[in-house]
Amino acid sequence: LDMGETRMYGSVTPGEADVMLSESSTPLPASSASSSPARKVVGLLCIAAAAVGALSFASPSMTATAESALAPGEPAKATTPEPMELMIDPTEVDMDLEKDSYETVIVQSDFLSYPRVKEWLKDVHGLDQYSDPAILSNFVPEKMVVRGRPQLIMGGGKEGTMGEDVMDGLTLFAISYWNQTEATVDSPFVYSSAFNIVVNMRGDVVSITPTYYDLQSKYHFVALKPYPLDTDYMMGTVDIEKTQKGPVYLWNWRKNQPKEFVQLTPEGEVYDCHDLNWNVGGDGFWVTTGDDGFSQYEQKTGTQIAEVKFNHYLVNDPNHLQMIEKDTFAILSSRGSNSILNINVNTQQAKWIMGGQNSSMDMYDEDGRLVPAHSPEDQNIFFGQHNAEYMGDDKYYLFNDGDNIAGSKDNVDVKAQNASSLMIIKVVYNESARGTTQEFTGHVVWRYDLGVYTQFYGDHDRLMNGNSLGTFWNSVRNAPGVQAQSYLLEVTEGKEVAWSLKVYGNNTAKKDINSHGWLVYSAERFYEKPTISRVSCKEFTTPAGPSITVYFTAHNNFRQNNVYQGTYRLSNPSHLPAVNETEVDLKGTFDFVPYWRDTKIEVTWENVGTCDGTTITVENQWGQRTNTTFAYDSNDDNTTSTNTSSAF
Repeated sequence: LDMGETRMYGSVTPGEADVMLSESSTPLPASSASSSPARKVVGLLCIAAAAVGALSFASPSMTATAESALAPGEPAKATTPEPMELMIDPTEVDMDLEKDSYETVIVQSDFLSYPRVKEWLKDVHGLDQYSDPAILSNFVPEKMVVRGRPQLIMGGGKEGTMGEDVMDGLTLFAISYWNQTEATVDSPFVYSSAFNIVVNMRGDVVSITPTYYDLQSKYHFVALKPYPLDTDYMMGTVDIEKTQKGPVYLWNWRKNQPKEFVQLTPEGEVYDCHDLNWNVGGDGFWVTTGDDGFSQYEQKTGTQIAEVKFNHYLVNDPNHLQMIEKDTFAILSSRGSNSILNINVNTQQAKWIMGGQNSSMDMYDEDGRLVPAHSPEDQNIFFGQHNAEYMGDDKYYLFNDGDNIAGSKDNVDVKAQNASSLMIIKVVYNESARGTTQEFTGHVVWRYDLGVYTQFYGDHDRLMNGNSLGTFWNSVRNAPGVQAQSYLLEVTEGKEVAWSLKVYGNNTAKKDINSHGWLVYSAERFYEKPTISRVSCKEFTTPAGPSITVYFTAHNNFRQNNVYQGTYRLSNPSHLPAVNETEVDLKGTFDFVPYWRDTKIEVTWENVGTCDGTTITVENQWGQRTNTTFAYDSNDDNTTSTNTSSAF
């Protein structure tokens, strides 16, 4: 890499030299929330053109628009290609990095410097920084690498730049080490380590806990997400070894409470660990149950409140549940039947079924080719999908594993596609075609091929900047072109990698032991306060005097499936209160748009002489606030510039 001149950026531990960003670049401020050890940050200026060209075969295919896909065409003729031997690292594709891009490397010795990790290794396994790295790799990653391209992170989607506040995001995920070297005939699935981790956008570890030490042995989380009743906590159901079941816990990720873990469910009660949805009433939760449906439970007593079940032919191995519209509808991902169901909870009937042999809708792939309902199994558009969720605008995000277990009584995995992919499918309703497979049609409007194959697990979320966040692991540990074992990958709508996190481990397992190493199921992006972006202001005069109209976009801390109220406050030194007006500031309420979609707000304020100096404050349901002040730019006729935000 051509590093050019370098300068120091952030803090270093005595005795360690950090290579920093290029002198010509303008780095963003590092997060003040970091408590991680020293890190190496590299300003990446270029990637060899030959290397990018050599990987061009894995570039995602072009996507047809939903409109062009509506015209019926010939059925797609899908065949199962031979598995490719050479797989590629998806984070290395099209990485023509800007000067302000960065890379953070957290090495094995850094993990050993975290107090709880250090204590666990010493107390339980008798290991320390002087132990054999090969032995340590059974318990801690060999390294984690974070890369970021701030311009793509701040300007994701079609709506334009969102500003530096987007770089304050935090990412939550859980990893576990599947240790095949300790497996036996009686216990073929053995985990030797597991961590809950929160990192900031720059790659600093904000919070980490070894669950085998801080919770108990063989307890690890598969899926974690923000707890909607208290943002100091994350919630999830643990997996006891590999039973896929366990109790529900809260994790105090801020570590600001006496107990880091709080068990929410009665002792002895266990639930499916793949997903957890807190109910709108705030006193219970929804989870998938058995192998054929989902249920709601009361939190304190563990009593089952509601149950929705389907014939095993329709629902098989459900691995994800999303409750929407105040728990009246459910989006259920049925992995074993390669299908997604939209279910009316009250009637317990499926509004539609997408994919698989029971599909009620015709589908169109990313090239606009028709795949009729009930087509042969090998023509499915997706296989073994995980974490299918509705994200607004009639669009469903899913992780397409490309792994088929349909019709298999023992859930034997069959590789159906060469590589896994991130996929967005838009469901279009046609009232004139009611009762036919054209009443609802599914259109692949975006697909990103990852270049690696994930046998099971995987996640795909929409971020508030319009980018996609994918989570996956490489099932072929000894593939010559891939070194990392688990990935978090943020991709723009234009299919450029904006941010990535890679977990590295020991890849010396035998060729027929692909599952050995670090696994990851899902990840969540969140913030510690609301965000304000895309601020603009217009001045005008009415018979009553000077006035302004302020426009801005607000997002809550994390993605939510229902409407929650927020408040705004405008203040301006030039405001002249009218006669009998007691309030100097202008206050109002609004509703955050669900699914982390843009909440666009327009406010007109009379008797205000200028936009300059107008401060906008937004507060959410937890009392967390953020503000930004509009500063007039004399060189900009549209007066749309703002300064940075701050929290109260």
